[in-house]
Amino acid sequence: MRRRLLTLFQKDMFETLDQLIGPLSAHITMQLSQPPTGTDDQRSQLETKKGYLGLLNSIMSAQLQGVFTSERTEFLFLVISRQLIICQGIPGGSRLLLSR
Repeated sequence: MRRRLLTLFQKDMFETLDQLIGPLSAHITMQLSQPPTGTDDQRSQLETKKGYLGLLNSIMSAQLQGVFTSERTEFLFLVISRQLIICQGIPGGSRLLLSR
């Protein structure tokens, strides 16, 4: 019974993520492409990178990685791959990526 509930939950989460990951990634890409104008902007971009990396990590941990290559989001795979490389540049980024 528990396994069935988890499977149903994953299916629901997959459908939701499949719809949201595209617009979210586009918004984050736009935010990170803006040059920081001060220390507050730099701090905000760093927190955005960390948060986004945490989200991607959670998706992988929940075994929902198929959302990155679904029909709706297959074009995002390269975008997300580039974002992961950018996030690797943050202090502790490698540790966050490998922590789960």
